[in-house]
Amino acid sequence: MVTAAGCFTGGSGEPAPGKPSSRTVATVGRTDLTTSAGHVSDVSDVVDVVPCAGQDLVLGRPAGRPGRHGDRFDRLFDACNS
Repeated sequence: MVTAAGCFTGGSGEPAPGKPSSRTVATVGRTDLTTSAGHVSDVSDVVDVVPCAGQDLVLGRPAGRPGRHGDRFDRLFDACNS
């Protein structure tokens, strides 16, 4: 998952890498979380956050997906912080 760093900090500063300090849930597929309209393709806890240095951007690893996306996540992390 790719999102703004401000989603994890309330808009101030850069989040710490690793597990988010409070439970974080990613809902994929719904544009308005205040309603139940639309289709939700996935809801997962975020278990790892990797900030991209100097950018308002983080990579988030959803729970239960390390084998499926682990290598891709690691390559994105390397590209983001090179």
